[in-house]
Amino acid sequence: MISIYCERWTPEDMERGRFSEGIAVIERETVDADALRRIAQDHGMDSPSASDPRHQPYLWFSSSTPREDREYFEQGVHKYYSLHIDKADGHRPEPADWQRIADLIGVRFDHPLQLHPPAHEQEGPDLSL
Repeated sequence: MISIYCERWTPEDMERGRFSEGIAVIERETVDADALRRIAQDHGMDSPSASDPRHQPYLWFSSSTPREDREYFEQGVHKYYSLHIDKADGHRPEPADWQRIADLIGVRFDHPLQLHPPAHEQEGPDLSL
């Protein structure tokens, strides 16, 4: 279950140093992995809010460059997006969930977790003679 928020920065907002309009683009919508990957790409998600997925109590992912749309070119409006994971597989995300989500959407932590594949995917010892 995800939410995406947009910060809209006008040239005047940038002078003041704070945005004046924030809106929810998606609110608490349940998506699968493919949709999450597409949504993150469409909104330019490229940065985690912390350097480590063990950061608690909460993380999010954000865009670090403004969306280059009509408002950007005609009015100088910069839009930045943040992706919030409300639930992962029905529970509050834990560090391993944050790492898997980051890997899925192509975002890198400075200090990533080294996740091991599930036991059924791990290679066993070679028992051939």
